[in-house]
Amino acid sequence: MITVVTLNPAVDKTYRVSALRPGRIHRVDQVDAFPGGKGINVAKVLKRLGLAVQVTGFIGGGTGDAILQGLDQLGLSHRMVPIPGETRTCLNILDETGRTQTEFLEPGPSVPKEKWEALKGTVGRLAEESRVVVFSGSLPPGLDDDAYRELVFIAQARRSKAVVDTGGAPLARALLARPFAVKPNGAEMASLFRREEMSDSERIALLREWNRREIPFACVTLGERGALASVDGRAHRVFPPEIEAVNPVGSGDAFTAGLAAGIHREEEIEDILALATAAAASNALHLQAGEVDEDQVTALKEKVRVTLLSR
Repeated sequence: MITVVTLNPAVDKTYRVSALRPGRIHRVDQVDAFPGGKGINVAKVLKRLGLAVQVTGFIGGGTGDAILQGLDQLGLSHRMVPIPGETRTCLNILDETGRTQTEFLEPGPSVPKEKWEALKGTVGRLAEESRVVVFSGSLPPGLDDDAYRELVFIAQARRSKAVVDTGGAPLARALLARPFAVKPNGAEMASLFRREEMSDSERIALLREWNRREIPFACVTLGERGALASVDGRAHRVFPPEIEAVNPVGSGDAFTAGLAAGIHREEEIEDILALATAAAASNALHLQAGEVDEDQVTALKEKVRVTLLSR
């Protein structure tokens, strides 16, 4: 079993327009709305890959009810903690002419202290049933930056392997709990040092430093450039297959799902990285975030190249 913790879920709504022109009225060609947020995207991909998965996190209001109904329709087991307020909606506008995407992300409702305590208890119980626990996405208002650090300690005290996919101060604090795996994207890694960009050599050095800090599996995703990873001090470069992306939103979440799936199955490092990269590519070939095709993932995996870098 894999548990996915999504503290700030959302209804992901996508508008398709022929061309996005700021300040103008737009006629939307197509509207899609699905349960989303990074954690739910991870869970959807894990389900598609054939893994047993359960979801927990906070939910509230009519939007929260819609997410629960959507999870039921997807066949995703869930033990959500209800909170006051309205679960957020996140909007993605796809410009078909310019082939761009523009996202508007709501902050989400504030979490009362007693609900945070309830969530910690739920995570502890689910971790006892799970080989891997994934912590993915932003923190909602009302939680401090230590939230993921606390939850990683709780999960790994139950002998689950924690996988963390977040950024900023929550990531910096989570590292102190020594999760089994971490997966920021390039921008999230650079933001730890208040920088816009980092070189690949700097990234590899940092990944190896995380290994030395007892984080066995450290990687960073770089969009179309693939990924870098260091596992127990051995660095790898991952080259993705060439595709024509339809909608890359959620590809980082699909990578996290592939990572968690490979760790759960105790696969070899190269196979884990290839699976994660193939899942990310399959997601980018679909309009909906968190959507992959298992057969397509299998085919794309054969086109991923993973190379071991010299020390």
